[in-house]
Amino acid sequence: MAIKSNLLFESKIQPTRQRLEAWRKSRPFREPIPERLWGCIVALAKVHGVSAVSQALRLDYYTLKRRLLGSEPLRKARRPAAAQFVELPRLPAPAPSSSCTVELADGSGATGTIRWPQPNPAALLGLAEVFWRSRR
Repeated sequence: MAIKSNLLFESKIQPTRQRLEAWRKSRPFREPIPERLWGCIVALAKVHGVSAVSQALRLDYYTLKRRLLGSEPLRKARRPAAAQFVELPRLPAPAPSSSCTVELADGSGATGTIRWPQPNPAALLGLAEVFWRSRR
């Protein structure tokens, strides 16, 4: 009896399997299965069961089950593509200050303070390096 029912199942599912395989070979990447084809697949699942049809057609069991129960939306909302580049508005340059104070400290407890009337980042970095090197 199981062999006869299996042959019946194969004869019923074969046309849908061929249509699905033809669609898989010709579709653009990640294109959803057409609704007409889903209709045939769901009709088969109503008769032969979700598990048997999903295995025979290599489909996700839960997706087919949702379709069979009618809870699968016709079209899923797609997520927007991840941003590749984000342009930030140009920020105004900071107003030049009249002075700059930098306090330095190392792990041994040594500290140093540099007060500069007009900040020069390259010079400040050089002085900080000299401070930390002298503390080794």
